[in-house]
Amino acid sequence: MRLGLHSVSICTPIKLVDKRGVFCGGQPFEVIRSYFKEYKTLYDKNLYLINKGGEILASFGNINDTISFENVNLPNDKYMAIPIKNTNWSIVVEKDQELYTNELNKYLLINLLLYALCVLIYIFTNFIWLRKNSISSKQLNEQNIYIKDVLAKQVNGVFISCNEDLEIIYAGDEFANFYDFYNGAANLKETIRNSKFLSDDEKLNFLNEIAISSRGLKFRYFNIEFTKENEVKKYLITTAPIGDHAPYGLSFLFQDVSLMQEQESQKTYNEFYNPYVEKLMIFIKQNIGDDGLCVEKLAKIGGYSKFHLQRLFKNYTNTNVAEYLRSFRLERARFLLKFSDEKVSVIAKKCGFAHNETFIRLFSKFYGSSPLVYRQNIRGKIPKKELLYEEIELPEIKLAVTHKPQNIEFLKSKQSGGDILVLLENGDINSKIYAAYSKDGSLSSYVELSGGTWAKIDIKGMNLPIEDILDKACEIFYDPNLYKFKAPQIYFSLTDDKNMDFIYFKI
Repeated sequence: MRLGLHSVSICTPIKLVDKRGVFCGGQPFEVIRSYFKEYKTLYDKNLYLINKGGEILASFGNINDTISFENVNLPNDKYMAIPIKNTNWSIVVEKDQELYTNELNKYLLINLLLYALCVLIYIFTNFIWLRKNSISSKQLNEQNIYIKDVLAKQVNGVFISCNEDLEIIYAGDEFANFYDFYNGAANLKETIRNSKFLSDDEKLNFLNEIAISSRGLKFRYFNIEFTKENEVKKYLITTAPIGDHAPYGLSFLFQDVSLMQEQESQKTYNEFYNPYVEKLMIFIKQNIGDDGLCVEKLAKIGGYSKFHLQRLFKNYTNTNVAEYLRSFRLERARFLLKFSDEKVSVIAKKCGFAHNETFIRLFSKFYGSSPLVYRQNIRGKIPKKELLYEEIELPEIKLAVTHKPQNIEFLKSKQSGGDILVLLENGDINSKIYAAYSKDGSLSSYVELSGGTWAKIDIKGMNLPIEDILDKACEIFYDPNLYKFKAPQIYFSLTDDKNMDFIYFKI
């Protein structure tokens, strides 16, 4: 204009004082060029400003002088025209396929990452949920199996499990013939209320004990009496909760302890023999894997107070119940370390130790080395000499027993014939139980020797110490699966204390 610069006229329609008109002004072309230069800095491609006829008004970049937009059909594959509003001009930009591709790839990558993140969050939350439910289900299953394994020992018993509503979800085979509990046995509460073998007082007592057990105590023990045809039988009931949260399901073990109820006033034995304590000792050994076994439970078996039980037990065995339990558990664990390949933690559990650390500490204290070191050392000491034996078949026999040698003559007076047998606990010649055939069945303490195949081991022909022979026999014949990780059945006849000929080993 007056400055002599190329300029652009810009006119804009306006309305002023109800009159319509046009407001015109000018813009130096250099200002427009400066805008183009800034854009060129960001976008490294050729740039053109053209009018309606395709004439190039301004250009930036490495411009081809021969190019003309008069005959170019815009937009096309190489150029893109952007009209400028309210003008006859257009900005023409040279397309950059690589730039577009990179931008698209960038956005695609971002979207893929966001999608992957969402998928991972979904998987993670589902994994946590499934894992939590799986753990709960696994724990519940393991707990039920553990409780069943702990409660249902060799002692005859009836085992059932109930959910939190006391609906019976598992029942052992013995339950089918357990008084009238099988009839209508869908719910234990209803079964108790409808039983014709329980008095009203016993029903009320039973239901009250269940209510206490459902609060989540680990183990609880109580007694219930069933009356059938004027015969009263007393049962020890052990309950344990199932599940991690209240209300709990419950497992029940019914054990007949009627024979344990002999009163001392009804003695049919000599001054040395106490069938109640003898039976109690057998019960302890048969239930040694129950880490809930304690004075309280043992007292419930006989209906005595804990104080009276402790006094009876101490007078008869010269040790208290807790010491006897601990000692026998350690003896059984030592045997399993020698003759089974189970892990130390599994052996601890099978021997009634609730915590592996407690077992290791006590074992190290009593035997002078850790369980693992003991196992490594003892196995190298078993003799390599072959065992002299023959396989024989023996019937199942039921024997009255005593843990005190003072009662041997008493057992002889009660037997129906044959020798006094000496049972060896945990394969140990120093741990003996004396047994005899009972001719009148008046003795309440007894064990059963299994019928079937036995090894008759020739002691004289081996020319080895009896301890080594027993170790060799256990190494060959002891099968943890056959005995369910209990002690093997081993005995010899007490025909002559100084002349032991054979040892018999159940195989």
